[in-house]
Amino acid sequence: MIKTRTLATPLAGLAVAALAGLGLAGTASAATNAAAPSCIEVASQGGSVGTTLFVTVANNCSREYRVTVVINRAPDSSCFSIAPGDRQGLKFVGAEPTVASVDLC
Repeated sequence: MIKTRTLATPLAGLAVAALAGLGLAGTASAATNAAAPSCIEVASQGGSVGTTLFVTVANNCSREYRVTVVINRAPDSSCFSIAPGDRQGLKFVGAEPTVASVDLC
């Protein structure tokens, strides 16, 4: 049975670290990707052994987006484009992998 759900994650803030040394000061920042809009939907189904996760990403939006699927306990997907009305099937292998989020990239 495929369970469909829409994922939303709050936009993470910027982490800023100030570096100082020898009279020179600099800053470094890191930001996570913004969550995909709610019109990007994901359905997932686990494999029989618990090490494989099959994911389908559907674009129900009116425009194309570039997204990445973030996975718990397995490598994330690469960034890919998905056109309006299209679906993309993905397979993840890990120790009981689950979908964490779908982010813009």
